[in-house]
This record gives sequence, C-alpha cells and structure tokens, in this order.
Amino acid sequence: STQSTGKEHLDPLPQQMAASSPAERTVGVDGLAHDLNQHILNTRGMWLAGSVRLQVCHAAREAVGCTSCLEGTSLTDSSAHDCASFEDPATGSILAPIIHAIVRNQSILTESWYKHALSTLSELHTEPAHGVEDNHVVFNEVLLLTAMSFAMTTFYRGIGKPCPPLPDECLSPPPSPLGLKVTDISSRTRSDPTWNFSPYFLPEDVNPALEAKISPGAWSLLVGDGNKNEVSPLNAATWAIEDVAFFVSTFSPGVYLPMEEVISPWAPLRPMHCAGVSRAQIELAAESLAAAYDCTF
Repeated sequence: STQSTGKEHLDPLPQQMAASSPAERTVGVDGLAHDLNQHILNTRGMWLAGSVRLQVCHAAREAVGCTSCLEGTSLTDSSAHDCASFEDPATGSILAPIIHAIVRNQSILTESWYKHALSTLSELHTEPAHGVEDNHVVFNEVLLLTAMSFAMTTFYRGIGKPCPPLPDECLSPPPSPLGLKVTDISSRTRSDPTWNFSPYFLPEDVNPALEAKISPGAWSLLVGDGNKNEVSPLNAATWAIEDVAFFVSTFSPGVYLPMEEVISPWAPLRPMHCAGVSRAQIELAAESLAAAYDCTF
C-alpha cells in the first residue's frame, strides 16, 4: 500500500530472510514473529500440552480488546473474561484471568494476586499431572508465552502494521510436555520476597542430570551468567526452561539496552553505548513510546 501511516520513520524493517539452518537466523521483526511461531509449534513446554500453549498465545493477543478488562472487572473472576481461545472451558476459566491480568493490568500484579493465581493452577488439568509444588513452574510458562505473544502484537501496533498471525492449529501430534518436577530441575528452591514473588534457583542449584533432558541453549542459560544472582530479572522465569532460553536468545537482541545491562540494572550505562544520555532519559523515552503505542507494559 502507498497510503501514508504517518509512522514511516518508525519502520526500518528489513525483508524477512528464510533460515536454511539454525545458525542462519531470520532477520528483523518479521523474522522474529516467524521464529516465535516456530517456537510455539515445536517446543516442548514444562507442563502445558502443545495445543494449550498455542491457545495461551491466542488468548494473550485477544486480551487487548477484552471488554471486561476495559470496564475494570475483577481480574480474579474466572467468568468475566473471554475464554474463546481455549477448547476446554475449564482450562480457559483458570488461565484466562491470569493472561488478561498480565496483558492489561500489570499494576495489580501484587504478591496476593500471584498467590491467588497459583492456587487456581492447582485445578488445572495437565498430562502428566503436576503437583501443587509445580504451580509456580506452570505460572511462569503461562507468563512467558503471554508476554512474548502480546509483545509482538504491541510492536506491530506501534509501527502501524498488521501483526503476522499465530498458527491456527498445533502440530499433530503436538510436542509432549517435559513434565519436569521442581526436584528434577534444582536441588534447592530459594525464596527472597525482596526480589521475587516466585521461588527461584541459581546455577549452583541446578541438577546435573537435567542437562540430558533439555536443549543445549537452555542448559547454558540455567548455569550461566543470565541466572547468576537473586536480582537477575529472569531468574524466577527460568523455571519455564525452553521458553526463557528462546526469549533470551531471540528476543533480547531487540531490547533497547544490552542484555548485560538489563541483567545488572544498578550499573550505569556505558558511554560507548549511549553517550550523553542518562538512564533516566532512556526510561522516560521508553515510557513515552509505550504510551504512544497504547501499551500497558
């Protein structure tokens, strides 16, 4: 189309390049959308079946127009939100309120909300069945799928382009969940409410036998610097092993700060990265840009 959107200056997107091997990444946001779709279809999640993982991603994109959210309906009301993306109504009634809260109302994501969300996940049917002690793992899987899917929608809205659609159907048969118990992942579960509502683990806690059960990229993340201390932003989300590995390897190049600075948020910006621009100015620019995108993040 030759019609002006008024946002041409925001649209330096290169053409998508086909990836002929894993080493040849697709390029630009169109490539990122393609990679995300492939990840959703092909990756083994922690506890959610492949079909449910895809439904979570659809629900995240549809949540932006939820009338109940716009009207301020209680985010813990399982009957108030659109569950049409879910084939099983019971699954939708549990997951939809969590997804809608993450997408539409981050300001209410308090510790009490988090604990309530975990309690509802005890009723979620998974195959194999997860235990109460695995609820925070399920939560982080839902969290990462929701955030990544909705992030694509938000970015494309910001540049005035239609977002590439998610797949309509999962693979047949879909990838089976890893079904890893907390003890399969870590020998120790840490907790520090100063930094996280969710329990977390550090590299020295990782069960060595886990290496044979997950991808090399995921293993490198779990035992590497991205999970090095209690204030690393992703350390609680690392329970969703393959999803957080995909996020770090594929999404982090698009973050407006280098990943090592995101991991160490107290460190000053390096002059060679943003000469003459303070962190406060960057945060202000990011906040203003998000507001212009009508993005609740």
